[in-house]
Amino acid sequence: MPKKPGPKNTPEALKELAGNPGKRPLNTKEPKFPKGMPTAPSYVVANDYAYALWKSDGAMLLKAGVLTRADREMFALYCMTASLLKEVEEELATLPRKDEGNSKKVFPFFSTPNNYLQEHPLIATRVKVAKLLDEASSAFGLTPSARSRMQIHAAGPGPKTKAEKEEIDLLGPVE
Repeated sequence: MPKKPGPKNTPEALKELAGNPGKRPLNTKEPKFPKGMPTAPSYVVANDYAYALWKSDGAMLLKAGVLTRADREMFALYCMTASLLKEVEEELATLPRKDEGNSKKVFPFFSTPNNYLQEHPLIATRVKVAKLLDEASSAFGLTPSARSRMQIHAAGPGPKTKAEKEEIDLLGPVE
């Protein structure tokens, strides 16, 4: 039986932000992609909530040095998943609710053709979408547990390229 793979490798940028907790040598041969805000895909631009998230969280991640132009599709997945979760939550809020026995919790149910109460399928959808959002958020250090492993160090030497200078002019220096 094949061995299960271990945890995913942590990107060097996140290891540096975390202060290299394992104290192992950093991978100096990791590909370096151009820093900068990736262009939003058309399907993100067409979704108001996802596009607002793209701009706000993108600026924050860019300022922290975590987002590169190569992260376009993964960041789009994060934005669209957050938008989908918002839509699922809004839809769940419109459903009729029934009390579940003595519990103070209230869950949405629906009646089957045989008059059995069944939990609405959107509950399972919410769980799946929330898990996907958690995974996508962790990839960019956007969850509390991912942030707790990070430390922000003093800024090193100033910008080296014209693009880095323009980025700092646009977003301000990382503090």
